[in-house]
Amino acid sequence: MTSKRALSGPIVTVCVFVRVFFRLEVWVTRKDYAEKHPQVVAGSAFPDARAQQSAALLDGGTAKAIGETAKFLKEQGKVETVLPEYSPYVSAKFVQE
Repeated sequence: MTSKRALSGPIVTVCVFVRVFFRLEVWVTRKDYAEKHPQVVAGSAFPDARAQQSAALLDGGTAKAIGETAKFLKEQGKVETVLPEYSPYVSAKFVQE
Protein backbone atom coordinates (compact mmCIF):
# COMPACT_ATOMS: atom_id res chain seq x y z
CA MET A 1 0.00 0.00 0.00
CA THR A 2 1.37 3.40 -0.94
CA SER A 3 1.25 6.11 1.68
CA LYS A 4 0.57 9.73 0.80
CA ARG A 5 3.01 12.31 2.06
CA ALA A 6 2.48 15.94 2.92
CA LEU A 7 4.56 18.51 1.07
CA SER A 8 5.05 21.22 3.64
CA GLY A 9 7.71 22.89 5.69
CA PRO A 10 11.16 24.23 4.99
CA ILE A 11 12.96 20.89 5.15
CA VAL A 12 10.76 19.33 2.48
CA THR A 13 11.06 22.43 0.31
CA VAL A 14 14.85 22.44 0.57
CA CYS A 15 15.02 18.69 -0.05
CA VAL A 16 12.88 19.02 -3.19
CA PHE A 17 15.07 21.86 -4.49
CA VAL A 18 18.32 20.04 -3.69
CA ARG A 19 17.04 16.83 -5.25
CA VAL A 20 15.98 18.56 -8.46
CA PHE A 21 19.15 20.68 -8.66
CA PHE A 22 21.45 17.74 -7.92
CA ARG A 23 19.80 15.56 -10.55
CA LEU A 24 20.04 18.37 -13.10
CA GLU A 25 23.68 18.98 -12.21
CA VAL A 26 24.58 15.30 -12.57
CA TRP A 27 22.58 14.99 -15.79
CA VAL A 28 24.24 17.99 -17.42
CA THR A 29 27.77 17.13 -16.36
CA ARG A 30 27.84 13.50 -17.43
CA LYS A 31 30.50 13.30 -20.08
CA ASP A 32 28.70 10.77 -22.25
CA TYR A 33 25.53 12.86 -22.26
CA ALA A 34 27.48 16.02 -23.07
CA GLU A 35 29.19 14.35 -26.00
CA LYS A 36 25.90 13.10 -27.43
CA HIS A 37 23.98 16.33 -26.79
CA PRO A 38 26.39 19.30 -26.91
CA GLN A 39 23.53 21.77 -27.47
CA VAL A 40 22.19 21.09 -23.98
CA VAL A 41 25.51 21.70 -22.27
CA ALA A 42 26.21 24.78 -24.39
CA GLY A 43 22.79 26.16 -23.43
CA SER A 44 23.23 25.60 -19.70
CA ALA A 45 23.42 28.79 -17.69
CA PHE A 46 23.22 29.61 -14.02
CA PRO A 47 21.87 32.94 -12.78
CA ASP A 48 24.28 35.41 -11.24
CA ALA A 49 23.63 37.01 -7.83
CA ARG A 50 21.56 39.87 -9.26
CA ALA A 51 19.35 37.50 -11.23
CA GLN A 52 18.90 35.23 -8.20
CA GLN A 53 17.63 38.18 -6.17
CA SER A 54 15.05 39.14 -8.84
CA ALA A 55 11.29 38.68 -8.64
CA ALA A 56 11.62 35.87 -11.18
CA LEU A 57 13.66 33.74 -8.76
CA LEU A 58 14.28 34.13 -5.03
CA ASP A 59 12.12 37.22 -4.61
CA GLY A 60 8.92 35.41 -5.57
CA GLY A 61 9.17 33.17 -8.61
CA THR A 62 10.72 30.18 -6.89
CA ALA A 63 8.14 30.15 -4.08
CA LYS A 64 5.36 30.42 -6.65
CA ALA A 65 6.80 27.51 -8.66
CA ILE A 66 7.12 25.37 -5.52
CA GLY A 67 3.49 26.14 -4.65
CA GLU A 68 2.28 25.25 -8.13
CA THR A 69 4.28 22.02 -8.04
CA ALA A 70 2.82 21.14 -4.64
CA LYS A 71 -0.74 21.77 -5.92
CA PHE A 72 -0.05 19.59 -8.96
CA LEU A 73 1.29 16.79 -6.77
CA LYS A 74 -1.81 17.02 -4.59
CA GLU A 75 -4.07 16.81 -7.66
CA GLN A 76 -2.13 13.71 -8.73
CA GLY A 77 -2.62 12.13 -5.30
CA LYS A 78 1.11 12.14 -4.50
CA VAL A 79 0.78 14.34 -1.39
CA GLU A 80 -2.09 14.93 1.04
CA THR A 81 -1.63 18.58 1.92
CA VAL A 82 0.11 21.69 0.68
CA LEU A 83 0.86 24.99 2.33
CA PRO A 84 -1.07 28.09 1.28
CA GLU A 85 2.24 29.95 0.84
CA TYR A 86 5.88 28.88 0.37
CA SER A 87 7.55 32.29 0.35
CA PRO A 88 8.57 32.08 4.04
CA TYR A 89 10.87 29.21 3.03
CA VAL A 90 12.55 30.89 0.05
CA SER A 91 15.02 33.68 0.66
CA ALA A 92 17.73 35.62 -1.12
CA LYS A 93 19.30 36.72 2.15
CA PHE A 94 22.43 34.62 1.58
CA VAL A 95 22.96 35.80 -1.99
CA GLN A 96 25.59 38.53 -2.22
CA GLU A 97 26.75 40.38 -5.27
